[in-house]
Amino acid sequence: MLCCCSKEALKAKATQEKLKLREDQKKERLALKEQKQELARFIKEWNRQREDLECEDLRCLPVPLPVQTRIPNELFGDMMMVMEFLHHFSEQLKTKNYFGNGLTLELVERALVEPEVTGMF
Repeated sequence: MLCCCSKEALKAKATQEKLKLREDQKKERLALKEQKQELARFIKEWNRQREDLECEDLRCLPVPLPVQTRIPNELFGDMMMVMEFLHHFSEQLKTKNYFGNGLTLELVERALVEPEVTGMF
């Protein structure tokens, strides 16, 4: 009789261990699922459109250095547009043939400010 009871006890114990193992695995899967859902929520929140000031990785802007030119301040933007135009169309205008180092701010400034400029301008 002892043998029969011990076999049943062993079977019951094995069954309990299997049930406990299954429950542990189920808990692990649930925890992993929750972790994945939390990560998905975080990524969704991170990727949503938001205002610049709401971002976590804000940095201070560098202190701007003033540009000293003989061009009046209200015309400085126009001069930059001219320089941008000359830069983008340098191949068509063949500026490298006349200006080996390219057009600099000083050259364009001289051409716009001085009444008589010798050379290409």
